[in-house]
Amino acid sequence: MRKILALLSTITLTLVLVGSFSSAANATPSDAIPCPAGRYSATGYSSDIENIFCAPAPAGSYVAQPSSTAPTPCPAGTYQENTGAMYCLQTDPGTYAPANSVSPIACPAGRFSSAPAAADCMPARLGYFVPDVGSTTDMPCAPGTYSAFTAQSSCAPAPAGFYVPDSASHTPLACPAGFTTANSGATSVAACSISTAAAPPVVITPVEPNPSIPVVISPAKKAQSIASLKLPKTLKFSKAITFSRKASSALSIKATVAGKCKLTATATAYKLTAQAKSGTCALTISNAGNANFLPLKSVVSIKLTK
Repeated sequence: MRKILALLSTITLTLVLVGSFSSAANATPSDAIPCPAGRYSATGYSSDIENIFCAPAPAGSYVAQPSSTAPTPCPAGTYQENTGAMYCLQTDPGTYAPANSVSPIACPAGRFSSAPAAADCMPARLGYFVPDVGSTTDMPCAPGTYSAFTAQSSCAPAPAGFYVPDSASHTPLACPAGFTTANSGATSVAACSISTAAAPPVVITPVEPNPSIPVVISPAKKAQSIASLKLPKTLKFSKAITFSRKASSALSIKATVAGKCKLTATATAYKLTAQAKSGTCALTISNAGNANFLPLKSVVSIKLTK
């Protein structure tokens, strides 16, 4: 009877072992259930049919395949907020995510991302700015302003004595020598005017007249004019004008140009050629004068057209 009971006990124990699972530490592919996608264990298998020995992938990672022994961190440009995930999500434009991210991060002011799955944000370019958080593009600086550095959240106005005629500029243009602007943010050379900076006061010390020294009264000097040069207010692209190298006083003049024009000279004349279809160029005419004429300095703003 004892032998029969022992035999039945052995058979029962064998059946139980055949229909059960080993512990997680000893689980193998032949006698345990694989961890499903989204979960993992040290062996990749579970010892319980409810998978209580398989851990969920932490937030910021994923498990794509069954029988995994470790989670995979979300790559840069993707994220995962939940645990037990089988994949990661791409970031939207205006955001980015470094590797192993739990959530996307909005691009800060001065930077932007224009495409999904961004690992980092791009800096605003020279002459551009990004004023808002979470932006998908950078914006050009308006005329009168500029940006000399990348990753800027705003543009700087042209300082006094400078102007910015075009959008997306990263350098302001200086007024001609001796000229300045009344305010910052000038958009054209036409805003430049002769500087009125105060000169040092002249102190006159009265002296007693000396009868032995004759008094010589110099005649008043005359002002010079450039009206005889007949300079135009506009100039078409690739067209040129020629003007004399002498003012109305018959004194020689010196001409310089700033902007989108080219100036060449011969022995008797200057030639000014437009090199753009828009914008302006500033032509400065000057000479030192002489005993009869005052010094000359005049700036002519010429608008360029198609």
